[in-house]
Amino acid sequence: MKKLALSTDGQRIPIEFDQSTGKSIGENKTKFKSYLGFLGRSKISILIEDWDSVDANVKDEIWTEILVIVIIFVNVVLNYIIVNH
Repeated sequence: MKKLALSTDGQRIPIEFDQSTGKSIGENKTKFKSYLGFLGRSKISILIEDWDSVDANVKDEIWTEILVIVIIFVNVVLNYIIVNH
């Protein structure tokens, strides 16, 4: 299981990932998903129909914000870079 930590009120919350699917699991998965939803809604127009249509610069902004508040294992970051660029 891969883990990262989501920061709230100065404390980090551990987030676990299923290595075979890349999906968040565990007791904090809902908080993590809610945070990702908030980022998406705050950065992407509701007129954009799918993720592939989102400008690469906006995707990079979202990823940068995630990196500011989470600690991610290096291989998770590298996987994202390889898959999305």
